[in-house]
Amino acid sequence: MKFIEIHLAKCTVFLTEAELQKLLQSNPSLYKESLVRGKYINRYRKQKLREEKKLYKEG
Repeated sequence: MKFIEIHLAKCTVFLTEAELQKLLQSNPSLYKESLVRGKYINRYRKQKLREEKKLYKEG
């Protein structure tokens, strides 16, 4: 079984994907907010990789 590790302030929580989905579905606004945040973070990471590759090719 695969677990998702979540580091909190004073503990670490291990949840299965199904458990995490159930928690998020119980709070639709949190679920929506986390999806939007994930899209922004992924876009930022991809842009950083593009910039690093460009600098590496130029340098």
